[in-house]
Amino acid sequence: MTPLELKVTAARSLLSVTWDDGAVSLIPASTLRTRSRAAQQVRAHIEGNKRSFDTVTVTSAEAIGSVSRNFVSKVAL
Repeated sequence: MTPLELKVTAARSLLSVTWDDGAVSLIPASTLRTRSRAAQQVRAHIEGNKRSFDTVTVTSAEAIGSVSRNFVSKVAL
């Protein structure tokens, strides 16, 4: 499946992905951050440290290349 459209919801807590088959996925910002490949998150996973990302919001999402997607999130501290 290929994502056709990315939208950040008004509350910025969900990313809406419209797929080429017409299906729509709503992905929580906290899930995106938890599964992030950011160095800080990878290190925390290696060390077994769990962190809550309930306050994370998505500020933007954009297509990069033909397959990859870039999501920018903000953590409220």
